[in-house]
Amino acid sequence: MNKQLDKKMKKRHWIIITSLLVALIALLGVFVYLTIGTKKKEVVAKPTIALVNEDTASSFNKKDYNFGKDFVSLVSGDSKYNWQVVSRYVADRAYADKSVDAVIYIPQAFSHDILTLEDINPIKSQVNYKLQFSQSALSQNVLNDKITSVLKDFNQNIVKMYYASVAGNISEAQNNMNDVITNQGNVLTNLSNDVYGPFQSTTQNYSSVISSANGLKSENSAWISSQNSFTKSTQSMLDSTSKTFTSQLTGLKQYFDTQKQIADVNLKNGNKGITDQSEDDQKVYFKQFDDLHVKGHAKM
Repeated sequence: MNKQLDKKMKKRHWIIITSLLVALIALLGVFVYLTIGTKKKEVVAKPTIALVNEDTASSFNKKDYNFGKDFVSLVSGDSKYNWQVVSRYVADRAYADKSVDAVIYIPQAFSHDILTLEDINPIKSQVNYKLQFSQSALSQNVLNDKITSVLKDFNQNIVKMYYASVAGNISEAQNNMNDVITNQGNVLTNLSNDVYGPFQSTTQNYSSVISSANGLKSENSAWISSQNSFTKSTQSMLDSTSKTFTSQLTGLKQYFDTQKQIADVNLKNGNKGITDQSEDDQKVYFKQFDDLHVKGHAKM
């Protein structure tokens, strides 16, 4: 009887163990199913990223660039994320309402700052972004990696653009240098044909011209010497005449002063004689008039 009881107890014990194992396997199955379902939801979920593009075009090497617009074109073909180009106000409001998972801000001077690569002090361009806090670290890390990857690809495109521009400048400079070399060759050819050849045939004529010029130079030097001698002799004669005239000036002055005094005396005497003669004549005329007047009265 004890043996039968032991068998029943063992059988019951194994049933309990088997039931526990089945229950445990079922729980593990449910857990695995839920975990896979959650991962699938995380993979299938399509995050929404708001893109605020405030960039304005800027010029570089006589060409306009708008990298903000290029950035929008770069992400527009991404089907794994829902990119929405909106204004700053709409983006901030959607972020506050948790309607978007992330916001990327492209500043107004984005293109301008990038195109200062050749300046002495280039300006570092910045793109700001912010992410919503997610309870799933996996989702947040994936979204952060995605934004970082997009920015990296965009930086590579900018570097390619810059080096393409530099290569274009080098090619243009090379073409200009080739044109300069060609023009220089043409100039040398023209000089050789039009100047050097005729110049060789006229070398003797130039020699005779130089000889004649040297002769004229000698004659000119002799003429200048004679002119200098004449000038010196003339100046010496004028100096001598000036000194002689100066020494005679005092005597001439005295002579003219004496002649003036004599003229004044003669004028005075002449005037006095005329005055005296006039007075005598007047007396005679008055006397004759008086005599005639008296005789006329006597006859009457």
